Amino acid sequence: MKNCWICILILVMAFHLSISYAQSTINTANKPFFKIRGEIHLKAIKNKGELYIMLVTEETFKTPLHCFKSLILKIGEKEIKEKRVSFQFIDIPPGRYGIRCFLDEDGNEKLNKGVFGPSEPWGMSWQGERSSGWPKFKHIAFNVNKDLMDIRIVVE
Repeated sequence: MKNCWICILILVMAFHLSISYAQSTINTANKPFFKIRGEIHLKAIKNKGELYIMLVTEETFKTPLHCFKSLILKIGEKEIKEKRVSFQFIDIPPGRYGIRCFLDEDGNEKLNKGVFGPSEPWGMSWQGERSSGWPKFKHIAFNVNKDLMDIRIVVE
């Protein structure tokens, strides 16, 4: 009799686990996620370093070095010679995003600033003409509601 109760308990637990798994699979399947792929043109870059690529939302754009997702790519002789590097963000929910990036030449993990703006190479996902003055989120923002495969950013 005791073995019977153990079997029933195991069957009930297995049933509950299978329902939980099915529900989590259904919930995940209903949420679309997308890829953002592109290329960064390294215009007039002469120094090696780490290229920080930051996918930002309107909220994270307000604070320097904050982002929704980020990538860090090593820039060496090969990338400097080719003057370009590819990037890809995956599992991005639908929404409005922008990209900002900079080449950290001195390894301090932040964008150095000079008297007239950044002193290290940087770039953003400009939409239209590059704005004069400090950029706003609307200047770099794009909608993600499908896979984007052709983002182009110039870092100089």
